[in-house]
Amino acid sequence: MSHITNVKELYEKTITAISRNEDSWKDFLRCMGRLYQLDFLNTCMVYGQRPGATVLAGFDAWKEMDLPVRYGSKGIAIFPSKLFGQNVKYVFDVTDTCGTGVRPWNWSVNGTNRRQLAKMLFPDIYENVNFANEFH
Repeated sequence: MSHITNVKELYEKTITAISRNEDSWKDFLRCMGRLYQLDFLNTCMVYGQRPGATVLAGFDAWKEMDLPVRYGSKGIAIFPSKLFGQNVKYVFDVTDTCGTGVRPWNWSVNGTNRRQLAKMLFPDIYENVNFANEFH
């Protein structure tokens, strides 16, 4: 029961903080813009724990993208949702990851990740692509 009390306290504290003044509200709305996939309640939960979060995924999802979560990283508690699965209670920001995997979709495509991205998005035609004519 104490977990529910802690969640309720965090939610109320966050709501109070974001409604304190215009700048706090704008900062929260910027966070909502980055985390547009989340509902209001989970956005409040993330904002209360990590206001600068950008891209979230569960531990296993990051691992599948070859971006393992760094040892000692603290998860962000959220409520289960369709987006993250019914059993997920903690998610991690992309800044908690390391590895050479393709970075999430809202990161820019550049010289270090474009081939990995092409292979991931178009595995059937990847082998036939001529990368010699790429723009630099």
